[in-house]
Amino acid sequence: CTSLGTILSADFLDWLGGCFDGDGCVSFYSIHRNSKSWNAGVLKVEQKSDFVNLFHLAFGGGYFENQRGVRIWRVQGIRGLIIARILLKHTHKKNLELEEYVKFMENKIDFTSFKQSISDIKENYGQRQYNTNSWSFATIAGWIDSDGSISLLRSTSGKYFYPMIRLTQSNIHLCKSFQQRFGGHTCKKVDNVCVWKIGG
Repeated sequence: CTSLGTILSADFLDWLGGCFDGDGCVSFYSIHRNSKSWNAGVLKVEQKSDFVNLFHLAFGGGYFENQRGVRIWRVQGIRGLIIARILLKHTHKKNLELEEYVKFMENKIDFTSFKQSISDIKENYGQRQYNTNSWSFATIAGWIDSDGSISLLRSTSGKYFYPMIRLTQSNIHLCKSFQQRFGGHTCKKVDNVCVWKIGG
């Protein structure tokens, strides 16, 4: 059971995984105090959207809102290890980072290797290949809720409105995979930003 008062369903975990793929990250830091030092890894989600609180309700950990109105959930230590193992089964983009976090927490790699692996994975986001055909609708909903948008646009004639779904990513393979599964079209903008969109 969780603080939501219910057992987490597979669909809800898929949705959380999609959101973590979009707005979550694995990071690290070092603390030096009184001639002692600690190295730590942390799981984190940052967004202005209310959905960030659902990570806190589902998993616990820290939750606060900064001065810019950004809601932040973060967790580390043994709780972070347990959550990382859960999210590993429900993520696609951040799964490699979560794997490195688990290795670090289980003392299979040292802090230097952990930092380097996380940096390398982030650096190569844009080159990874993705196939969304097997992704659940809950996973895709999580991606749209975090990295996408749903809007209502006016037609050129001004006589009617139509919905538009957009997903913005640095990885064109991901956008093209969405296009192959659902239709729509993909365009590449400046700064290597790709957009998949579908409307009607």
